[in-house]
Amino acid sequence: MGVISGIDLYSVHFMDRDNGFVFGKDVLRTYDGGNSWEVQDYGLDAYLFSVQFLDCRLGWAVGSGGCIIKTKNGGNSWEVQDSGIGNCGIANCGVSSICDTALLSSVYFLDSDMGWVVGSGGCLLRTFNGGKRWEVVETGFNDWFHSVYFIDRNIGFIAGRYGSLFGTFDGGRTWDKVSVNNYMTSVCFFDANNGFIVGDEGLVLRTVDGGRIWNRIDTSFDSFLFSVRFINERLGFIVGDCMLRTKDGGEIWERLADVTDNTLHCVQFLSES
Repeated sequence: MGVISGIDLYSVHFMDRDNGFVFGKDVLRTYDGGNSWEVQDYGLDAYLFSVQFLDCRLGWAVGSGGCIIKTKNGGNSWEVQDSGIGNCGIANCGVSSICDTALLSSVYFLDSDMGWVVGSGGCLLRTFNGGKRWEVVETGFNDWFHSVYFIDRNIGFIAGRYGSLFGTFDGGRTWDKVSVNNYMTSVCFFDANNGFIVGDEGLVLRTVDGGRIWNRIDTSFDSFLFSVRFINERLGFIVGDCMLRTKDGGEIWERLADVTDNTLHCVQFLSES
């Protein structure tokens, strides 16, 4: 496996064992399982923090300056989408904290048409046509939204950077806020009922009822946790300042041997091995 050094990387996606991307200040692509990497020009000067592919061809990435890019050919080329947000933040928002950052942190698509993007200053964007048009969804909150995940068209959750969890059960028309008092970084579900949120100080929250009630899991770790992903209903991984694994659906988490001194921002598995 080739080593990439000297640049910050925030997100990763592999289509198969050989073909994959990592995203940060640059888009890097490999055709040989990571043994070598090449820089890919996507037409903007931005940091990219989150990527999602629906299949081997269709994907989106988001980042600083309100950047949203889309590929329809597996990343061979990328088109810039108009997010309605630029270096001045949300148009006519009048909130200086948004205008200071204009950073998009997370993207999630349910299908080729319906998608959501979240970011700083309470920024929440929604599209019904694959990103041809993005609209601002008013939530009434000014938190830094860090991660977004929707179970279906009605039920979705946002992990907030400043200690708040947000949930909607009506497609984003209204949002409920729950204070957790931890920096939250990532949310995911492995089915309609079972989901996890991670954050700082070893925070792991779990729901078994579709997000109506969240309970804290004692992992006995106090590390900063950045990303959680499940391969199936039993096997899941968390990365951050350490790497954790569960083999029983999240009841017990074990710490794996450290493979780097760097903080890990994202994890993806193609299979159990």
